Amino acid sequence: TAQVRQIRAKMTQIITKEVTSSEYKDLVSKFIINVIGESISRQCQGIFPLRDVAIRKVKLLKAPKLDPKKLLEIHNEAAPAAGKKVKKN
Repeated sequence: TAQVRQIRAKMTQIITKEVTSSEYKDLVSKFIINVIGESISRQCQGIFPLRDVAIRKVKLLKAPKLDPKKLLEIHNEAAPAAGKKVKKN
């Protein structure tokens, strides 16, 4: 229907805008915390009320040119804290 086409067009527009304006690391965090899904849900309310919008699959069409040093920096910064040490009794 026309509503489905409008929603798909709006989704494509929002995702394209977010992808082109973000760095790789920021984009991954946006996918994880569902910022883009919430934005799609909010902006499509005028067309049709949506709920539980989530991006479940991402396909990389063109790989960015990254040098190995920058890639290692991204992975080292993203490493979560190990936590606190617990005393053994």
